[in-house]
Amino acid sequence: MSPPTSEVQEIEELLGAAASTVDLLLLRWPGLSPREVGRRVERLLRAPSRPPLAIHARFDLALALGVEGVHLPERELEPEWVRRHVGSLCVGVSRHDAEGLSRAVGADYATLSPFAPTVSKPGVTPLPRAEFARACREAPLPVLALGGVCEENTRDALGAGAHGIALISGVFGRRDPVAALMRLRGILDGPGAV
Repeated sequence: MSPPTSEVQEIEELLGAAASTVDLLLLRWPGLSPREVGRRVERLLRAPSRPPLAIHARFDLALALGVEGVHLPERELEPEWVRRHVGSLCVGVSRHDAEGLSRAVGADYATLSPFAPTVSKPGVTPLPRAEFARACREAPLPVLALGGVCEENTRDALGAGAHGIALISGVFGRRDPVAALMRLRGILDGPGAV
């Protein structure tokens, strides 16, 4: 996610609810300097209650700041190499097809996108459902559906083989983000959940 300072405040307001609802909160601020990312993360680390935090792309910052994870973009650092340098830090990767998932050695999980049409990448065609399901089945690690995921299609993502979901607008785009988080957790933990 790429929130400006006002959205950092929104994240802070959600942290208490997210602590028991969200498995990992990925912090993504492209274009910001490492210093500014560090300031924002340190602010979130001071919250009295929070879920585990991961930083997008920068495992050096993740280690320096003491967060719990790092999420690597596709076609950048290999997760196996990063794993050798980060110890027990949770390592996630972004992937866009089955072949990419097969190269996720060393990661703890992968996001697979796009699952559905998404406002963050207009014009990008979602993966065909059969291809998404096959990629999830053949993946050597847990796969999270990403891209256009919301309350209305979370069950579809799980039914297609995703172990979970990753999203931004499905929470931050809602009038009551805390209620949206709770409803999504209910779907994930409900009957037929993986």
